[in-house]
Amino acid sequence: MTTREKILLTSQKLFFEKGYSNTSIQAIIDAVGIAKGTFYHHFKSKHELLEELTDMLVAKEVTDTKTYILDSNEDAITKMNTIHHKHIQWKSKNMDMMMVVFQAMYADSNSPFRVMMQEKSVHQNLFIYNTLIQQGIEEGVFNTPFPDDIGKMILKLSHDSADELALILLHHDTIDNPYEKACQSVKLMFHTIERLLGAEPNLIEIIDLNILKQFFDHLEKTPLNGKDHKGGTL
Repeated sequence: MTTREKILLTSQKLFFEKGYSNTSIQAIIDAVGIAKGTFYHHFKSKHELLEELTDMLVAKEVTDTKTYILDSNEDAITKMNTIHHKHIQWKSKNMDMMMVVFQAMYADSNSPFRVMMQEKSVHQNLFIYNTLIQQGIEEGVFNTPFPDDIGKMILKLSHDSADELALILLHHDTIDNPYEKACQSVKLMFHTIERLLGAEPNLIEIIDLNILKQFFDHLEKTPLNGKDHKGGTL
């Protein structure tokens, strides 16, 4: 592993444990065991480090998805639903880890990290969504006068909905009927995306509600480890 890779991986660990805002460059230097000059040889600032780290994390997810979209002979609706189902299925198999990730990412001290991740995700996934939208228009299942702009809007909407869903999961024990609220949020997202694409109702399914129910059932059996999304004690 190169020194640059060690800096990136160590930074990721520290950001999750302490928060981006609470992690100094000196803390990263000490954890990696390098000189200050070595750090600045690779990165001019903590912000530049964050840029590359988020690029790296998002790229891992995007590469496999892009290959599937370009190589598959399936229709646009199937492709769109499949890529989202794969993501939620993977998360459902790693629920405990995902809740730890949610706690870290939605801590106040990690707001810059989360925002940067979302910005990178929109940028790197835009080609995938534009490709899917164009395919859907050609197949006659999508009808929009804004084919070049809808992809970015859908991605931003998906991130906003994911934020709301994550906070419902993190605070499920303080919310009345959290699963019902989560379902309502998800269904609203489905409806909005279908309208943006000009698709027929009930074609788009970003999240399998049965898998969503598994998250809430799991939380009932395995409570969070005593911290809320701000890092405080519940």
